[in-house]
Amino acid sequence: MLLIKKISFPLAKVIGYKLLNQFFRKIKRTVKRKGKKYVFAYWPKFDNLFHEQGGKSLELLEHARLLEKKIKDYKNFINRKDISVAMNIISEITQDFAINVVSIRPLRPKEKPLYTRHFFDVKLEASNYHEVGKFISKLESRFELYSVESLRIAPLYSYGQERRAMGVELTISTILLKD
Repeated sequence: MLLIKKISFPLAKVIGYKLLNQFFRKIKRTVKRKGKKYVFAYWPKFDNLFHEQGGKSLELLEHARLLEKKIKDYKNFINRKDISVAMNIISEITQDFAINVVSIRPLRPKEKPLYTRHFFDVKLEASNYHEVGKFISKLESRFELYSVESLRIAPLYSYGQERRAMGVELTISTILLKD
């Protein structure tokens, strides 16, 4: 396995584990870290049991049941949001920066076989471009999988034609996994 990792993902960090609970705990901890990441996780026990005892062994079936429960718990961890929670998260993140929410409006979701992608039309007022960049960075680094699909920024002027803020229009998406 390490040889495949070295060839396919030479810059990847290998995170060790021994127990099933530790395996899922380390995946969750990695996913929660800031920044974008690709997680490839392999649990060898199921594969080993299948090869050693065959596909109908009692131990393999019991282990499959345990894995299904852990995977369901993990899906719930990722999926722990609904539309109102997603809008609140977007709003809460703006409070860390010089950004005011003008509006957040849900758009029509796109249904896929394994998940639903929800979209939001978001209008903001920001003091400058840097605050917008920091907001987007923080939003997209969350473990709940938010993505900025489109962005438009234009200066907002006061009565005397002096720029008072930046008008920001975004389309933001997030996914909810299906059962």
